[in-house]
Amino acid sequence: MYNSIGAIIHFLFTGEFPKLPYKPAPSMDADLAAVINRCMKKEKEERFSSAQELGERLGQLKNMGTAAIDRLQSSSLIIALAGSKSGAGTTHIGIGLSVYLRNHGYPNLFEEKNDSGMGTGFSDHAAAKRDQYGLMRYRGFIWRPHYGPGVKLKEPPYQTRILDYGKNVEQALRGSPDALILVCDGSSWSRNSAYFSAEYVVKGHSSYGIVYNHAARTTRIRLPEGAAPSRCNKAPYFPDPFETNEETEDFYKTLLEEILDIKSIRKREKGRFRRQISDWFS
Repeated sequence: MYNSIGAIIHFLFTGEFPKLPYKPAPSMDADLAAVINRCMKKEKEERFSSAQELGERLGQLKNMGTAAIDRLQSSSLIIALAGSKSGAGTTHIGIGLSVYLRNHGYPNLFEEKNDSGMGTGFSDHAAAKRDQYGLMRYRGFIWRPHYGPGVKLKEPPYQTRILDYGKNVEQALRGSPDALILVCDGSSWSRNSAYFSAEYVVKGHSSYGIVYNHAARTTRIRLPEGAAPSRCNKAPYFPDPFETNEETEDFYKTLLEEILDIKSIRKREKGRFRRQISDWFS
């Protein structure tokens, strides 16, 4: 009985029935995947003992997500991104964040707040067309290119927005976002620009996250005084920001939980990603 319920829950989340041995969808919450996996166990003794026990566990998951839903579906949630230098990977990290939020049921708009031309160039690549708000779409990703001050457009109805300021950290801070993500080039030859940019952000915004991109796993990062190590993470290598895996899922969950002070997006276990953090920074 309960393995059938597990299959139905998986179908409701993905639109497909699962295959055995069970493998959860990459974007699925880890706690929900654990419930389904337990339902799908071959041995009866390993499944839930009763429908009541299963119902209680599902109820716990619902309550765990309440704070995250309230925060992410607030009247306005603005997350700004800026890089320590050109080429740090700010846009790449930002697109990945937008895709992650969308996959977890939080529609959002990615806005280009710099004149790098990425938004327009990407629209040519994706053969995307502008709507009445000047928005474009590609594989579920919704973005608004930088049009400049002379273009007046209707305000799109998105409560959650991700703003890409390129390398302009100062402008990102002036916008007073709810949270600021600094993307630093973590390569050894960019240590100084990364350090001073991080120092500037730590002093300028209380809700921040610092992402070190292009950094080797063995590289130790020097953090500025006052920086919280839990808010500073190395980005995993993922060449396509539209594709997710277990490592990128854990990365974005950790990042959001810290900068938005949400502890109930997912009840984390002490996995390898969290254990590595203390070894990366000095």
